[in-house]
Amino acid sequence: MWREVWRCVWEVSVGGGGGGTTTADSEEALLRAALDYASALTHTHQDQPAEEAFLEEVWDCLIQSNIVGSLGHSKGGVRSKAMEVLGNVPGARFRQLSSLGVLGTLIQLATAGPLPQRLSALSTLSVYLSQPSLLEQWPSSPSDPATDPPLLHQALQGVVKALEHQNQNLRVKGTWVLANFCEGLTKLSKLPVDAHMLTTIFDALSRAASDTDKVRGQGVRGLGLWGRIAPAHLLAVRHETLLNALVGALLPNITNASPKVAWNACSAISNLLQNEYVETRLETALWCAPLYEGLSQAGGGMTTGNYKVRLTALTALQHALRGGRTPLGPSWAFTTTTLLHHSLHPSHHTDFTQYKYKQTLLQQLRNILTQLLEMASPHDLALLKNEEKDVAALLHELFVATSSPVPLVVQHLLQ
Repeated sequence: MWREVWRCVWEVSVGGGGGGTTTADSEEALLRAALDYASALTHTHQDQPAEEAFLEEVWDCLIQSNIVGSLGHSKGGVRSKAMEVLGNVPGARFRQLSSLGVLGTLIQLATAGPLPQRLSALSTLSVYLSQPSLLEQWPSSPSDPATDPPLLHQALQGVVKALEHQNQNLRVKGTWVLANFCEGLTKLSKLPVDAHMLTTIFDALSRAASDTDKVRGQGVRGLGLWGRIAPAHLLAVRHETLLNALVGALLPNITNASPKVAWNACSAISNLLQNEYVETRLETALWCAPLYEGLSQAGGGMTTGNYKVRLTALTALQHALRGGRTPLGPSWAFTTTTLLHHSLHPSHHTDFTQYKYKQTLLQQLRNILTQLLEMASPHDLALLKNEEKDVAALLHELFVATSSPVPLVVQHLLQ
């Protein structure tokens, strides 16, 4: 049945109403209906092997009837529907569409024209810029290398341009596309862009991380993913200017932001700490102490009562502490006592939907405090016991609350 309905709708739309006379409005309505139907088909059946032959037929019809030409239609509704269809393109068809000029047309639509058109074009470009299988198929060189950058660079420049627009929705969309692009890069073994383009993306995301609240969430998410894939030579250049700026852009969003932004910032730190070069800097960089303190404040609930933010902050802190390193130094006591004093008595929380995360949070606190205690020297423990009279009791309460054996180090503190 799907095949018959599709053929009927498409033939009527591209054949001028079955041989009759159509007005411009009726032609637009028919084409929009056909494109809408094609979008539903390509989205619904794209992961169903049994429908592969049918989908091939649909794409053959779309391309033979010049779906790319619909991107230049005089009516914005037709252009938007065509972009929606092209956003569902299967990987095997991407090169074919690329050779038909769809990439260049989308870049033009994303950088100029009415706002709805630019938003639609950015959504479609996001698909092409985030899926690893499609990222690898972008043309590697321009038609005229002497005058034009590669199409991938042109597309990214167009996205960056959206972040400079006064319309907030366009900045949100552009930031989301850049963050998705960085996420796609984490799945590739070789980066398809040069250091100059990576720096351009970094600058754009840094501005987004200090934009309005709606933009900041995707900005900090993108920065963390960017930091995860950034090559060491780029992070180390000019006394680590970019790395210091990256951490400096993320830290305020951990402790002084809405829960959604703070959650993204903590996730961004976890991504950043997966960069091998950043790992080597955890013991000596000037930003280490503020990083540990910010994560412990968020994880301990000093800056927010949101359990999801606290869990994400603790996960980032565990990333920083993994491997048995002892980079905390003077921050050890602050981190340990902050997590303890603000973890067991969450009476200031008013959102009762958050309590479903309580046990998970307590278990994660137990794990990270165990790790911190294993890192401590006898001198650290002695100072902690003298300065914080109730620290052993708090530790004991935490392990009992999570039905866990009390470690020997805690038993010694209780004596």
